[in-house]
Amino acid sequence: PAQDIPLLDAIVPRWPADEPAFTCDAIWLAGVPNARTAVLGPGSLSANNAHARGEFADVTELDRFSDIVRDIVLRFTRNGGA
Repeated sequence: PAQDIPLLDAIVPRWPADEPAFTCDAIWLAGVPNARTAVLGPGSLSANNAHARGEFADVTELDRFSDIVRDIVLRFTRNGGA
């Protein structure tokens, strides 16, 4: 079962359990005891041709993504990762 990661759970929505899974670089940590990953990026895997020819993200998606990354970094530095 997925474990809570307070720092991320407060900022980044968890992938819905009823949505199909997808692959990414996090697959390399499959089976590693106590390892957790967070996959985060702008746009949509299918709608934005992620990791394929013609991949794109619009400015609004990039702005939102940069806000999320900033919030994660600030909370981490202020809370010692908690």
